[in-house]
Amino acid sequence: IKGGSGSLDSEYSVVLVNGVPTFTVFQFGTPIGSIAASNPLSDNTWTFIRCEYDGGGPTITIAIDESDIQSTLVVGSPTTSGSNPFALGANASAEYLDGQLDSMGVWNRVLTTPEITSVYNAGSGLAYNQLTAGLITGLASWWDFDQLTGTRLSGG
Repeated sequence: IKGGSGSLDSEYSVVLVNGVPTFTVFQFGTPIGSIAASNPLSDNTWTFIRCEYDGGGPTITIAIDESDIQSTLVVGSPTTSGSNPFALGANASAEYLDGQLDSMGVWNRVLTTPEITSVYNAGSGLAYNQLTAGLITGLASWWDFDQLTGTRLSGG
């Protein structure tokens, strides 16, 4: 995923670098923090990836299947406005994810440990209609990706 295109209005990006998920936070186009998972993703395996920015630290975290959890401090706050589109599975340079996405949510708050456990759901994940009232609190957008054909998803 990528908010913005790496220019002055980027906020966050989650990309694969040599197969390793990497989460970066930007302030006016300049990275202010980046954290990578410990290992590359395995091919042909569904993986739960959680990225969070906690302004109280301020810290960023990336977690893979809730076992490989990495965090680091950041200096500054991410850009909070911009005009570039939010993209899932692609970026402004026409680089595309060679894989599939399923059920993605964006919250405007940090989830509690029990909430994270619920969303992870022992590796099965949740669909929108399975979210509890507590999980809907602060939910900015959710995509179930239930379409069986096509290349674009609209809405949120």
